Amino acid sequence: LLNPLADQTTILKRQAAIKELTTYTQLRQHFYVMGKMLPKDKNIPSATSIIKGTPTGLKHFKAWNFLIWIIPTIWLFIFVGYISNLIPITVGSLFFGISFLISYLNAKQIASIHHSFDQTEQLLRTYSNLIRCIERENFQASALKELQSQFFFHNQTASSIIKELSRHIGSLNQRFSAIGLILNIFILQDTRNAIRLEKWRINYGKHAERWFEALAQFDTYCSLGSFAFNHPNYVYPQMADSYFQMEGKALGHPLLHRDICVTNDIHIGTNSQFLIITGANMAGKSTYLRTIGINYLLGCIGLPVCAESLTLYPAQLVTSLRTTDSLAGN
Repeated sequence: LLNPLADQTTILKRQAAIKELTTYTQLRQHFYVMGKMLPKDKNIPSATSIIKGTPTGLKHFKAWNFLIWIIPTIWLFIFVGYISNLIPITVGSLFFGISFLISYLNAKQIASIHHSFDQTEQLLRTYSNLIRCIERENFQASALKELQSQFFFHNQTASSIIKELSRHIGSLNQRFSAIGLILNIFILQDTRNAIRLEKWRINYGKHAERWFEALAQFDTYCSLGSFAFNHPNYVYPQMADSYFQMEGKALGHPLLHRDICVTNDIHIGTNSQFLIITGANMAGKSTYLRTIGINYLLGCIGLPVCAESLTLYPAQLVTSLRTTDSLAGN
């Protein structure tokens, strides 16, 4: 609404996308309900802030990449040796203390990573499910196909990649549980999860930003499709070829009830410069001007308009009207 389109080709592409989504009632409703189930906590960081977080550099410490494999291997040898009566239990007790110290040497870095992803597991899982709704459809409109194509990356789907991130976060969230504490001592579980998260952010962070933008765009299209579905009597405007032209029949204000809405025509030909509206106070002059402006704006964002017919040339809309009038209060 703040950035209406000025290119006729783009408007027509969006019209085609909206027309197609009007027929996808189940998809739009499922998409809406799934999105409404997201947690409403304002303290939860946005998806963009998650993927733009500053990496801690933990992944690049070769020692940790070595330790996450050598520690479990040593524990395996100790366990087999103890079962075979080749290693006394004191060796296991000594190494338990060593493992405990090693497992919490990087606790500050892991806590920083955990904090950057805190409370986002459900958010990302929901985004993954929303994207999967888009990936599995067979769209025909070019604008929808272009959006859909952005969710495929090197023979992988964006939904599966984001779901993988959600799983890594869920695993790191278990670090304070009893099982998490035990696994951290025996296999350095916290370090493993932190490295996975850092690797994910480095490998997919830039691409995920594009996926979330495409998801937001599809969310917008769903809203526009619902508007068109809820107003089956509205018509899609035709695009004029010459500047400036706006001709319409029976334009009505979309926010006025049909029983009281008065419709009017408009004619601004290619040779006209001004259309001057005159009349008595409370005669409906400003409502008529708003009717023209709102339908013009709807047409420029690809939506159908409240009219019997409308032809317009997309251009920049400039208005200056009172904001204290109330249509609801007559």
